[in-house]
Amino acid sequence: MLASAGMGVVAAVVYYGLHLLLPSRILCLGVAIILAGLTYLVLFVGVSKPTEAQIRRLPMGGLILKVLKVIRVL
Repeated sequence: MLASAGMGVVAAVVYYGLHLLLPSRILCLGVAIILAGLTYLVLFVGVSKPTEAQIRRLPMGGLILKVLKVIRVL
């Protein structure tokens, strides 16, 4: 629940913040979705502390694991 609340806050702040600067709603939405997804991933890992084996069992777990290592969360 904490990870999803954080994701929602980031999505709203990014969308409305960018919308003040850019007239394109679709561009603001795309950026907000990407950043909200990354925020959820980081918060989920921080809150639940899954092992590498548990992450690999998720759909596209190998890719998720690579992203987590690139952004140095895991």
